[in-house]
Amino acid sequence: MIGESAQYEDLKELVMGKALGYGIARKVGVFSPDPTLVIKCALNDPEQNWIEWRIWQEISEVKHLSKWFAPCVSISTCGMFLLQKRVEMGKKADYPATVPSFFTDLKYSNYGFLNGQLVCCDYGSFIVTNGLSAKLKKADWWE
Repeated sequence: MIGESAQYEDLKELVMGKALGYGIARKVGVFSPDPTLVIKCALNDPEQNWIEWRIWQEISEVKHLSKWFAPCVSISTCGMFLLQKRVEMGKKADYPATVPSFFTDLKYSNYGFLNGQLVCCDYGSFIVTNGLSAKLKKADWWE
């Protein structure tokens, strides 16, 4: 009998195309069946996937907020897999001088462009308690 871990890895390999990045909690790659999406695969704990999913569900209908986030499309029942719209990374010169004040981790790789709009594509460790206002602040980008 094949164990759950092997099944998880097998499914991940089937649907994950080109690897785009990874962190301590997830691997991210192009979603093979639809390359306009990425698949975020939790390595152990799906908490970051669930955080992104819940944030998107809360703000998706609020235009002045949702325009700053890469949309989440679907999440697996257990949360181990999250589908999100794929963003394009820009050159450093493309990133704006100001961003919404609620963005705290301005690492270049956490942001990209979707239809020409800067969006956060990694908000699984986003701090919601800072409040979500339209106020802008000077961006202090880092690598």
